[in-house]
Amino acid sequence: MFFSTVTEKVIAAQSCQRHWQNRLKVAIQSEAKVFLIEEAADYHRCPFGCKTHGMAYLERAQPEVEAAILIHSAFHIAASKVARKLALGQHAAAK
Repeated sequence: MFFSTVTEKVIAAQSCQRHWQNRLKVAIQSEAKVFLIEEAADYHRCPFGCKTHGMAYLERAQPEVEAAILIHSAFHIAASKVARKLALGQHAAAK
């Protein structure tokens, strides 16, 4: 049963990351200044971040869950860097 829960959380994280990738790709292609920096950087604002933030300590302490949280956090750091470049109008560098 635990494996199913972890699997579902990893799938949710992947879905959130695809959503952000699509948002950033659209912003790059539109060549408009987009101000997503704070939203992109805050990994607690997306659905996966909300779920993991509300998890019990013992569940968060599982190695698979900790790894998924770290990957999720790293993705949001990278997304915020792209968002900063978009906000500065540096679309080529954001790619």
